[in-house]
Amino acid sequence: MPSWGQLLEQLLTAARESVSAGDVDKRKLLDACESEVKAGHYMTASIGIRALLTRQELARLLSNAFSLDRLKRLPQADKARMLARMENLVLGPWCGMMTTNYDTLIETAIDTFCRTAAPLRADGGASLGHVLCVSAGTPNFFVKLHGEAWAHEPVLCSDDYIRVWQTSPRMRHFMTAVMLRYRIVFIGCSVEDEILRLRQDLWATFSSTLPHCYALMPDTAQNQIRSRSLSSEAGIETLLYEVTAKGDGHWEVDDFLQQVRQCAETLHSDSMGGALATFSSMATSQKLQQIGEINRALLRIFKAQPNSRMKDTFLYSPLWETLKLQGEASAIRGCTEGERVYRVLFLVSIDLLREVTAGKDRFFEVTSAVANELPQLRGRSPT
Repeated sequence: MPSWGQLLEQLLTAARESVSAGDVDKRKLLDACESEVKAGHYMTASIGIRALLTRQELARLLSNAFSLDRLKRLPQADKARMLARMENLVLGPWCGMMTTNYDTLIETAIDTFCRTAAPLRADGGASLGHVLCVSAGTPNFFVKLHGEAWAHEPVLCSDDYIRVWQTSPRMRHFMTAVMLRYRIVFIGCSVEDEILRLRQDLWATFSSTLPHCYALMPDTAQNQIRSRSLSSEAGIETLLYEVTAKGDGHWEVDDFLQQVRQCAETLHSDSMGGALATFSSMATSQKLQQIGEINRALLRIFKAQPNSRMKDTFLYSPLWETLKLQGEASAIRGCTEGERVYRVLFLVSIDLLREVTAGKDRFFEVTSAVANELPQLRGRSPT
């Protein structure tokens, strides 16, 4: 699907064909919009484009630009890549998914790849309230924030955002409830101004104690500068990735979605029919040995952190599994979040870890005695 910049260029091409040569004012506006698009000022350009096209023209152009037929016409390699990306997205460990996209790629992926019960679907209308009643432990909702009638009421420029966000108590209340309840991962999202303002207000109101959010973003100078303020002012941790080549389609996003899906499958297999079945068949001595290996791996991870500390909030992060865990430490991948937290608190209770504070932040760190003994711990008796 076209990016925002590509979409505006397509709309400008259509506008240039429809504006008559004798309409001096519209020609000037057209030139100004093209300059704004080239400068990357998409929001400003979109305001002018709305004035250049009729509502009917805009609806037709948007419908064509985001038609599912685009996917069907892709070369085989590109189509296979997009289908894999869609499959990994909808099979990830999310409680739900929300989008402001016009297209129906996610809906198509849900219908194609979800083998269990279909998620509850809601648009930007009255059905949003149903999502807030969903059990937090089940990945089962999909929300199209701008609604299904986007072709007739498209959200394209700042005026539209004001209509949808600032003058809509329903949208503000819904997003407030979501941010108070869930950790949000922004993928392929610029973290729009209205969402950010709402998040900053809540972060300040609740004294920086909300569930953390994460934003997957290209590693650009702008995002590097922005990452500090997003973290301190809104509790949004940026996950910056390198764009290896211009026009590569952000392969790192594909890798991220694949790894997250693999983590989800690991967590779901932690049942008597999966990882625990193997564990239950072990002798007591083998069970103790495995428990000891995981606990030692946790201690080594804490020791390996900068200043030998790990921030308390990281324990509750679903992205723990993205750590490059090798050898003995790879056993941690089989731990659920609850088990991981329990193990760390157990290690604190027996004085192998200690909790420290620095300002508003809390950390866990290994004790000095444990730090000295860790290199010799491998292979010892689990007791």
